[in-house]
Amino acid sequence: MGYLVFRPPEDISLNGYRIDKVNQYTDTIITFYFGLVAAGLVYFIFKYRSRPGHKAVYDRGDTKKHIAITTAVRLLVFLSIDVVIETISFKDLKEAFCKFPKGNEVIRIEVMPQKFAWNFRYPGLDREFNTDDDIIPAQNQMHISVNTPIVIQIAPWELIHSFYLPNFRIKIDATPGMTKTMWFQAVKVSNYEIACAELC
Repeated sequence: MGYLVFRPPEDISLNGYRIDKVNQYTDTIITFYFGLVAAGLVYFIFKYRSRPGHKAVYDRGDTKKHIAITTAVRLLVFLSIDVVIETISFKDLKEAFCKFPKGNEVIRIEVMPQKFAWNFRYPGLDREFNTDDDIIPAQNQMHISVNTPIVIQIAPWELIHSFYLPNFRIKIDATPGMTKTMWFQAVKVSNYEIACAELC
């Protein structure tokens, strides 16, 4: 009998490990706290079970001891989850995701989503979009070079979409009336899924 094992899609991007690191930390710390809560529930269910000679006592939980314990737990959760994840995230934004590559080696791609389809456009030799030398591949196909920075520019015209490349660990929401950008870089040659993380 086989076991069901969840494995995320293969990471083939330059900075995908950063996303995996945050996810792994979040999963670990949440599992730890869930275990503590589950163990506490089992303990209290057993300790305060109905039995002969045991009388229930009404407790509002507003004593100094209860308030101190609650405050300590709240601080522990805040410092070990929120503060750590925020620190890692802002470090990654500063070092990678908001540090857009520049230069002639960068490939720019315009993403124009529509319902159930992705349209792509590459600038021609003039490096400008919406000119006569633009290159437009077949629908739902984006071709990129390995080990080359790719800058995406996305702007939908009819409804909200979410451009998602699971193997690159990137996702960007596309909102009508707004132009958004992001960048990524492939480190391995292959064919990968272009998904939408928004219900049409």
